[in-house]
Formats: sequence, structure tokens, C-alpha cells
Amino acid sequence: MKRLSLFPHEWLLLRIAEQRQKKYIELGKEEEFGKSAENKILLSEIRTMFDEEDRLRKKLKKAGVYTEMVMGSGKNDAKGNPSPGSKRTTSSLSSSSSSSSSSSMTTATTSSLDPECKQCLLCKQHCYLSYMTCFCSGQEKVVCLHHIRYLCACKPSNKALFIRPIKRDFMNANLAETRG
Repeated sequence: MKRLSLFPHEWLLLRIAEQRQKKYIELGKEEEFGKSAENKILLSEIRTMFDEEDRLRKKLKKAGVYTEMVMGSGKNDAKGNPSPGSKRTTSSLSSSSSSSSSSSMTTATTSSLDPECKQCLLCKQHCYLSYMTCFCSGQEKVVCLHHIRYLCACKPSNKALFIRPIKRDFMNANLAETRG
């Protein structure tokens, strides 16, 4: 019997990194954050997570999905669906937060202790960073980025990617050090 996880893996990694970073900042040792063995492993896992997310988003763009909506924005209802009358926004699906130009150590956006996210229709994985839906289904069907081909037979232009805005700059300098 396979049990579902209580928390999304992505949320848990970011939450742990945020808490550990706060501890280093309180001690006045924020430049040492990425130097401990535990933090290097943590940052490596987060880098892998973001790289996979970026790869899957690029694949969507290549497939013709250009509609991108932000989870939790004013345009969405409490369930993360667009509110009636809200416009679909069209933008590039390239990761807007993958640049490492900022070296400031601001905290990640993991504010909630109980993350709200939808589950993939097929694998039941929590879709914390992003999920895909189609406007034909009234956004009832949700899939993770690994299962987009099973969503429906509609054109890619009828589908939307919902993303959660995550500040990646809180660890850009440290992530750069883990690349090897």
C-alpha cells in the first residue's frame, strides 16, 4: 500500500533551507550558509529541483503552451483557479527566476505552515511549484508537468500552466557554488 505524502517535497526542501538560513543570519554568519556539508547537500537538492522544473517548463513552451497564470494571485480564487472574468495572461514560460544576478540573501516564499496545492490526477503528487490544467475541463483536471500528455486532447493553446512565485535569489550565490 502506497501512502501519499503529507507535504510537498519541494515545499519541505525550501522550508528547511529558509529556516537554516534564518539561523545563520541570526548568528551573523550568513556568508557561511553554503559551506557546511549539510547545507551543500540541501542546496544541491534544491538546485536539482529547480533545474528539473525549468527543463519541464521549457518543454511546455516548445510544445506550444504559452498561457501562464500565477497561483495565489488576485486573479485566482481560493482553490487556485482563475476567478470569473479574469483574463488569461500570455507570457514566456522561461523561468523568470533562474538568473543568478542577485546575491542578496532574502528568504524564500514558503510562508505558510500548511502549503495549499493541488494533486496530479495520475500520480497524486503534490503540485507545489506548478501544475497544468485545460480550460475545457473547467480546470477540474490537474496534472503535474510529468503527465501533461494525459490531461486532454485539446490544443496546447487551450491549456495553462499555473506557477507558484518562488524567490530563488535567497540562495543564488550558494547555488552557484554547488554547480560542479
